[in-house]
Amino acid sequence: MDEDRIAGTARTIGGKVQEEVGRFTGDTQTQIKGMANQAAGTAQDLYGQAADAARDTAATFDKWLRNTIETQPYTTAIVALGIWMAVGTDASATLVVNIFGNCAPPQLPSGGVLFLRQTTI
Repeated sequence: MDEDRIAGTARTIGGKVQEEVGRFTGDTQTQIKGMANQAAGTAQDLYGQAADAARDTAATFDKWLRNTIETQPYTTAIVALGIWMAVGTDASATLVVNIFGNCAPPQLPSGGVLFLRQTTI
């Protein structure tokens, strides 16, 4: 749970108490401050909820991506090669090099057909 959610909930409760104290004493200014604190606490709580949701989504995507890379390495390599060929920058070449184990990406022979075979070093 995000700390903004806890702080926002505490601020909302404090604002409700402050509003009730203002209502009991007849102090309109205290009531208004209490309502403002409630609104600020609610906003802070909503921010914390959004942050939690973003973290959960990123974690889920990370798990999915890791699982796909581990269970389908050839598909991942082909997608990386496609990105490398489409973009053609040094950054995408680095991605391909890292996937292929710090070796140069395969070059197409003159016939344009690429044969992949698994070897151990």
